[in-house]
Amino acid sequence: MQEMFRRHKLVFISVTTVIVSVILDLVTKQLIIDTLPLYSRTELIDGFINIVHAKNYGSAFSFLHDAPTWFRKPFFIIIPLLAMGLIVAIMIKGKHSVMNLIAFSLILSGALGNLISRIFYGFVTDFIDVQITSTYHWPTFNVADIAITVGVIIIFLDMMKLEIKKKKQQKNKKPKRKKK
Repeated sequence: MQEMFRRHKLVFISVTTVIVSVILDLVTKQLIIDTLPLYSRTELIDGFINIVHAKNYGSAFSFLHDAPTWFRKPFFIIIPLLAMGLIVAIMIKGKHSVMNLIAFSLILSGALGNLISRIFYGFVTDFIDVQITSTYHWPTFNVADIAITVGVIIIFLDMMKLEIKKKKQQKNKKPKRKKK
């Protein structure tokens, strides 16, 4: 009974994370589309963060931005669907901590938010522009990209934590030398 309650709790956390993240992503993208002219820029934090209205026909860092439409459109629908299927399978099959499940949910929600944008608009609206130096700006991104990145970071940190724990256990298992 307790295991069933834990499982329902994890499903609730996962579904809530996905729904909230996707809604936040889609609402912010629509807000930019409705209020900021294409390619215009508004300073949020002087010399550091700007809000811009950019169309991204590619993926992260505008990968495949210039690919032919006949290739790009199916590619950016099929690949995210396959990735989301894999993530859902991993979530269902494995026994995960709450943080790990949230991480997978964030990655899933980011992929879903960008997929929805691609299906309805044919592109993704990016709008967060971070100025690294006076001449270099990080590639513009959106809330879905943040969700994916945070999810990957959480998984990476969890893997590091498990590796440290494993090494400590191995260290404690080493047989002690007998004194003569």
